Amino acid sequence: MPRSSDITSAPVDPAVRAAKISGRHAVFAAVITAAITGLVGLAGVFVAFQTGKNKGAEAVPPATVTITVGETAGSTDTASPGGSSGAFEVHLKPNTGADVDTGKTQDGIASQGPSGALDVYFDSQALRVNGGKMYIDRGTDVGAEERCRAVTKSAEQAQPPSVAWQDNKFCFLTSDGNPAWMYVNAAEVNGLNKYVDLKVLVWR
Repeated sequence: MPRSSDITSAPVDPAVRAAKISGRHAVFAAVITAAITGLVGLAGVFVAFQTGKNKGAEAVPPATVTITVGETAGSTDTASPGGSSGAFEVHLKPNTGADVDTGKTQDGIASQGPSGALDVYFDSQALRVNGGKMYIDRGTDVGAEERCRAVTKSAEQAQPPSVAWQDNKFCFLTSDGNPAWMYVNAAEVNGLNKYVDLKVLVWR
């Protein structure tokens, strides 16, 4: 038997080798082609699915939300049972007065005093009211109606005409007999530009 060292490998035909290599390349190319085709197919399925989903969303109209604005539950009317005119301002220069029964912000009307329909008067120093009876008040506008109704019906001595100092507050009756409250919001009783700004409340 010949020794292994004596055995010589038979030469390989170049044509056969080339055929084998070509066959391996063809298989590899086929695998790659199949993989790419599969990915393209999956992409097409995803695009078709997404398109259908979007069209389906467009077919369904968006929900409509209606907001109704109305009265707040538990809300109450804060108007006075007596019919408060609400707070308004009166601007008085020296020797002018105002009819506060109107319940409107206004400038003073030149006058010789608080007579006729004029309820409040500024004589360049002091405030005076129609009928001459004004009562010092030490509260705020909260609860002023009750206090002013009570004091104007009482036998309490009225305050004489008072210098219009800022922050002073008074109760009085208007020329129509309505209880009223006034607050000196700002005032200047010295110098050339004298004035008084009042915040007023009137109840009917």
